[in-house]
Amino acid sequence: MIIDPNELSRLTQQAIDEGRSEAERIEREQTEDNRIKAKAIIDQIPERARTAAKARQSYAIVMGLREHIDFHRPAGNRDYNTCSEHWLTGPAKLVWDACAKLRPELQPWSDGAGMDSGFNLVIHW
Repeated sequence: MIIDPNELSRLTQQAIDEGRSEAERIEREQTEDNRIKAKAIIDQIPERARTAAKARQSYAIVMGLREHIDFHRPAGNRDYNTCSEHWLTGPAKLVWDACAKLRPELQPWSDGAGMDSGFNLVIHW
């Protein structure tokens, strides 16, 4: 079997180009999905704030966050009661940025039994 180095090079480059194109397409779709999800959450903020204010609260929960979905803890970090806004990804990052003037915080929550936990993105006024 004789291998044509030029043909091998051409096929390899073609595969690389197709892989890059596919990765870019997936990234565009994910970015658009993130914007759509974030907009749906952001659109709920005024009503959540109104409901909380009627209950004489000075804060409202905007969204719940889950590790590996909404944020990624740096490798080696074992402080599970802490979440940094720098770790947020996807819609959570977009919502955080939209809430910047509303003094957002990331507050831990747990079911108390250690089976379920996460963080709430909370705004204050």
